[in-house]
Amino acid sequence: MKDIRFSKKKVDDSWKDTIEQKNDAPSTTHTHADTPSKKSDEKSDTTDRNEEQPEQQPQLKSSEERMPLNFASFVSSLGMQALLHMGDIPHPVTQKKEENLDAASEIIDIIGILEDKTKGNLTKEEADFITRLLHDLRIQYVEKGK
Repeated sequence: MKDIRFSKKKVDDSWKDTIEQKNDAPSTTHTHADTPSKKSDEKSDTTDRNEEQPEQQPQLKSSEERMPLNFASFVSSLGMQALLHMGDIPHPVTQKKEENLDAASEIIDIIGILEDKTKGNLTKEEADFITRLLHDLRIQYVEKGK
């Protein structure tokens, strides 16, 4: 009887070479526009796909343009969410200021939990930052609730 097995899969590993080249390259800051494409055909395909997408979708920033990911930026993003829910900053999509104090309270509580759980594991700057942020958010929340 013939043994039937799965056929061998073809895997595109070319992305690994791209990553290795980026890791081996000297660390320089460049914009997405400076990065050459592998194929000239890809550019026209990308242009066609972009034309089909609705214009309402926000453009994602490249990794060079984004804020560095660290504890302070994470806590800061939570603080921005609390401000958004308190109606202090407009919603990024609708551009309207909407107030949801229950959601704001929840985010503030989450930041408080992070402060408690990370006590002793933060740098002085990180600990000071989260303490100041919590203080400011709590004051604003109390003022909104009046």
